[in-house]
Amino acid sequence: MIGRAARTFVAVGLLTLLLGCSAPRAPSSPKYAVKDGLEAALAQLPADAPLTLRYNPAPCDCPAFELQLGTGWLRAELVAASTAVRLAELVAWLAQQPAAQWPIAVKVRGSAERELLRTTQGIYAVRVEVAAVITPQPPAPAPAAEPTAEPETPNP
Repeated sequence: MIGRAARTFVAVGLLTLLLGCSAPRAPSSPKYAVKDGLEAALAQLPADAPLTLRYNPAPCDCPAFELQLGTGWLRAELVAASTAVRLAELVAWLAQQPAAQWPIAVKVRGSAERELLRTTQGIYAVRVEVAAVITPQPPAPAPAAEPTAEPETPNP
């Protein structure tokens, strides 16, 4: 017969073995909480609604745009869905606006990827594929000036 102390020892050993082999707990560090919160907010974005961005360049090596997620903003790297989207012209026009006017709101049709990116500074960002710019529309480029002929002068 096994004594009471031996049974207790075996029971504690089995519990230790079982608990030691259980699934690990989800990390509870703030780093993961932020990432999880951003991914949850991205998942909440409606697929067919316009996206609100703002042009708000940062002094670091981060994307110049931010995507509105609820009441917060997430840095966003913009990619044109087609060559018809004039992103380069939009960015050039926004960059010419006085810095005192920044951030400048921009509405687009497009979609945000659900996977987060990390900038070289470790800041979270998202890639947004832009199908169309709704507002603001930068002014159309000026037409190329045609060369003017010099007026003819009468020969004396």
